[in-house]
Amino acid sequence: MATLPLERVRRGMKGYGLTVFDGFTIEPFQVEVIDVLRGFLPKQDIILMRGDHPVLARAGVLGGMSGSPIYLEGKLVGALAYGWRFAKEPIFGVTP
Repeated sequence: MATLPLERVRRGMKGYGLTVFDGFTIEPFQVEVIDVLRGFLPKQDIILMRGDHPVLARAGVLGGMSGSPIYLEGKLVGALAYGWRFAKEPIFGVTP
């Protein structure tokens, strides 16, 4: 699988992620880049994203989604790694 370098990730880019919301069925969900946060942790950048899916609209980003692959321009950009518990929208961080 080809990867998309972090240097090419820009605000507003759209793509998709893959996860399991129920049972064993892998489902896609839509994503949009909010921004790239440089130095989120020491020596660690993240991509801040917003997700779109009926389950995300109701429940937000769920703990079991960690590790879900995220794709932009058909290329792997990273994995879902961080969620914000009390966010009003399904916002999450992706580690490149």
